[in-house]
Amino acid sequence: MIWIFLLVYPFSCLAFDIVSTHSHDRHNFTQGLQFIGDELIESSGRYGKSFVIQYNPISGKASYKVKVAPNYFAEGLTEFNGKYFLLTWKQRQVLVLDKSLNTMQTLVLPSAEGWGLCNQKEAMIYSDGSNKLYKVDENFKIIQVYKISWPGHQLKYLNELECIGDYVLANIWQSNQFVVIHIPQQKVVQSFDLNSLAKMAQNKASWPIDVMNGLAWNEKRRTLWITGKYWPLLFELYMPEGEWQ
Repeated sequence: MIWIFLLVYPFSCLAFDIVSTHSHDRHNFTQGLQFIGDELIESSGRYGKSFVIQYNPISGKASYKVKVAPNYFAEGLTEFNGKYFLLTWKQRQVLVLDKSLNTMQTLVLPSAEGWGLCNQKEAMIYSDGSNKLYKVDENFKIIQVYKISWPGHQLKYLNELECIGDYVLANIWQSNQFVVIHIPQQKVVQSFDLNSLAKMAQNKASWPIDVMNGLAWNEKRRTLWITGKYWPLLFELYMPEGEWQ
């Protein structure tokens, strides 16, 4: 086991355990990441290069892989009520996919941009790159808007999301950091710096990688899986002092 310390605002340094490390496709410009049973579903962005893939993270074997139309820049995705919902960046559309990743319909996104998306069981929550999170139903009608605060910090660029109970884990775009948001309080309660993982990924790669993006909670194993854009590695982490545990 490898123990690494993370800087957590505003308290102290917390430790996490790298439980396992797995290969990750270097071509994935990772946007969304979520466990579906024992498999991961991942969306990869860029105009003309976007796709969605479902695969076993241990073997790397894909069950499904579908390209997204070239006029869409794929963003976050989640499973909700037996369907997959995929955000697009600036097209103000949400693609609704079946379990074989075929597009069934499109919905209108309420905001100008779509970034991250997660399943909060009774509804979904998405981000638009600001400090706001939007709670929506399966027709993407807004139920509530949360304006997230972080005392002592100017908060923006909330990106990829992972919902765990009353908490939302949110990657901060252009960084290797994610914050833990307590939704009832609408505020950040922890901040995790994962630059150490980015360095490990870059040392493994012979090409320039991009920032961390991709947070997937494995409820059965009680571990958080982390990767990034063009990262060759996928990390399984145990975070015993995480607020959501």
